Amino acid sequence: MAGKKTQYKIKIIKDENSKPVVITGAVGGVHPSGDAVVVHFYHDYPTIPESMDHEVLEGGVVNLKNFKEKKGSSITRVIETTSVIPTKIARTIGKWLIEQADATDLHQNRLSEINSNLEEKSS
Repeated sequence: MAGKKTQYKIKIIKDENSKPVVITGAVGGVHPSGDAVVVHFYHDYPTIPESMDHEVLEGGVVNLKNFKEKKGSSITRVIETTSVIPTKIARTIGKWLIEQADATDLHQNRLSEINSNLEEKSS
């Protein structure tokens, strides 16, 4: 039966603990086994102050206007998740990500054109 394609139906289940995560970068490299890529996905944000000293006014009211802020580092980097991806799959995902980024660019260009046309008509 040459030429007959095999088809599989894949059921997709979303883990109840799954949540969207903003990613601003990644670090990693070759897995020690040599047959996979290790990727630590992270996001950066301005560091939350180590502490804030507030004056307590009469009656136990906290003065929120005047305070001293003790700063920590300027940027905090949090590793959100680590993935160990087999080499072949890493290449496939990399290609797919580039295709999706290109599609996003096209979509943004179309939206810009639509907005420009609407602005011209309203002028």
